[in-house]
Amino acid sequence: MMEKDHLRSLVIIIISLLCYSNSLNCGFVFDDISAIKENRDLRPHVPLKNIFFNDFWGTPIHKEQSHKSYRPLCVLTFRLNYYFQQLEPFGYHAVNVFLHSLVCLMYFKMCSMFLPELPSFISAILFTVHPIHTEAVTGVVGRAETLSSVFFVGAFILYGYSTKEKKQSWHLDQNQLRVFFRFDNPASAAPTPHQTIIISSSDIIERMAFDISVRFVLRLDDGDCSSCYVGLAFTILPFLPASNIFFPVGFVVAERVLYLPSMGFCMLISYGWYHLYTNRFRKIAWAGLTLLVLIHGCKTYRRNWDWENEYSLFMAGLRVNQQNAKLFNNVGHALESQGRYLEALQFFNKAVSVQEDDIGAYINVGRTYNHLNMYKEAEEAYLKAKSLLPKAKPGQSYQARIAPNHLNVFLNLANLIAKNETRLEEADLLYRQAISMRADYTQAYINRGDVLLKLNRTKEAQEVYERALFYDNNNPDIYYNLGVVFLEQGKASQALAYLDKALEYDPEHEQALLNSAILLQELGRAELRKLARERLLKLLHKDPNNERVHFNLGMLAMDDRDLLGAEDWFRRAIQIKPDFRSALFNLALLLADDHRPLEAAPFLNQLVKYHPDHVKGLILLGDIYINNIKDLDAAENCYKRILELEPNNIQGVHNLCVVYVERGALDRAEACLKQAHELAPKEDYVLRHLAIVQSRIAQSKVFYDSIKRATERFANQLTVFHPNPPS
Repeated sequence: MMEKDHLRSLVIIIISLLCYSNSLNCGFVFDDISAIKENRDLRPHVPLKNIFFNDFWGTPIHKEQSHKSYRPLCVLTFRLNYYFQQLEPFGYHAVNVFLHSLVCLMYFKMCSMFLPELPSFISAILFTVHPIHTEAVTGVVGRAETLSSVFFVGAFILYGYSTKEKKQSWHLDQNQLRVFFRFDNPASAAPTPHQTIIISSSDIIERMAFDISVRFVLRLDDGDCSSCYVGLAFTILPFLPASNIFFPVGFVVAERVLYLPSMGFCMLISYGWYHLYTNRFRKIAWAGLTLLVLIHGCKTYRRNWDWENEYSLFMAGLRVNQQNAKLFNNVGHALESQGRYLEALQFFNKAVSVQEDDIGAYINVGRTYNHLNMYKEAEEAYLKAKSLLPKAKPGQSYQARIAPNHLNVFLNLANLIAKNETRLEEADLLYRQAISMRADYTQAYINRGDVLLKLNRTKEAQEVYERALFYDNNNPDIYYNLGVVFLEQGKASQALAYLDKALEYDPEHEQALLNSAILLQELGRAELRKLARERLLKLLHKDPNNERVHFNLGMLAMDDRDLLGAEDWFRRAIQIKPDFRSALFNLALLLADDHRPLEAAPFLNQLVKYHPDHVKGLILLGDIYINNIKDLDAAENCYKRILELEPNNIQGVHNLCVVYVERGALDRAEACLKQAHELAPKEDYVLRHLAIVQSRIAQSKVFYDSIKRATERFANQLTVFHPNPPS
């Protein structure tokens, strides 16, 4: 008997793993994004106690915008997953499959308390393969259902054992069941019919079906009634809290909330199958059961692929319902996240056509036009969305009449307008309007602060960010922006303190890591350079193709006199981004200073190719042409280009003079150096070089004068000498 139970348990586990094996290849979709990828409570640096004060999505539960869904144990399991796998989906899905298999085994054990051995096993198989469980198992956030089922079924089994030891009966007669339902639903006994007013035709059909099932149960002999009652209780009672019948629960009736109620349903099906099996219809019973299990198993396996990514999930929904604007919007979001903006735009426009007053759809259309650099069309879409917002009524709070996510129209429109520096004040007005509607709208404060920085109103920007901290003092972006404000004000130590604070709340904050590392390097202290290097290497581990990280590691190596290391980092940065201005110049400068000018020249040519206005690069390249390559024409072109960009550039003028000197055009060189002296009368080297040129000119003049005199004397001698004619 024990061996048979073990074998059946093994079969249940194998079937469960087969049905959900492909779910291990799925990613994070839909609610998984908010609950896992964007939930700071999963990060190891966040205090563990936060999960007991925040909701399922990481929002403090006391805040108005909190969903109020409180599942700390489930969040704790996500946190453990993150500790071992970070954001690798495989581990999260593996835990879900394990939990489902565990629930199936426990359910098998529980069924054996009310049903014979075979129908208990059949119940467990039906529950294992049922496709209604796909969302609860393949969707990572469905862990809330599987985890709660583990404790629910476990408590039920333990209670059963405890009552068995006390020899208490599990028998439930008709009167006990009826009294239980009256107690659980006091509204049904209320003298007023307010509850029945909202009954729809589907409610009536469901209740008729329930009455029929109860009458069927009551026809059974007393020995059978307890199993049926337990099956009915497991079907109905766990569903009641999520049904919105007695009180609103704040979420739709999704497939995953049917995970636990389906236990009772499977128990009833196996009970009916067993009666068919024991009444001389064994072949039909086995054939029907085999077909049902195969169909359900294949359907579950196929349905798992719908959860592979957001696009496949929402397209699966559209195949069923093509009149739902939200589905079109969600498909558009999935395409937008993949950078497929033109395709996304088609779905957003379809959402608008399905529901013409959908504010969110117009916001999505505008955002997609923005991605496509079609700014005029984007602004028109945002203005259309803004026009659909409910109008304020006298004596009624406007804030209470507008959905929080619809406030994004002000942010998106302001962000678009802020791209035009002549309309920054207009953008600021929109941000202030959004803040006036929702005082704790943190993102509006952050974006407004950015605009104020562009307007050089740094003090006001500081006040705006500090106000945002009042509403969200755990937001690393606000601390980072305050650091930027203090950098603008030239307060390096305060800026560094705020950047460090941002990293305290989010050690992975990329901008804070990069800018704090640069600031630490600029402070010029050796002990701080070590910390800067650690932060840059952390960024490099996250993104090996970040050229700015490679470049700044090269600058740190330069400070440490590690020229070979610096050269390597600069070369890597250029390999990633061939037009990287600073990396090209610094590598060329390093090579030139290391007496390798011919190696520097190609990088300088690459620099001026992408950045023809880089004056320092042109000067260095011109010097190499003069001193090493001996190409005076190329050098002259470099210096003339500099003077086109900066006519009063003393270095460009002086070096052009040097070209004339090298060519021997001393008169042009003298005129050139006199011009340089007028531009920089205090530069001694210009006067020295002018004196040298003038000295050479004088020497040349003396030389030419002596040649001239010698020539004249020679000519005179030729004139005086008359040889005797031949006789």
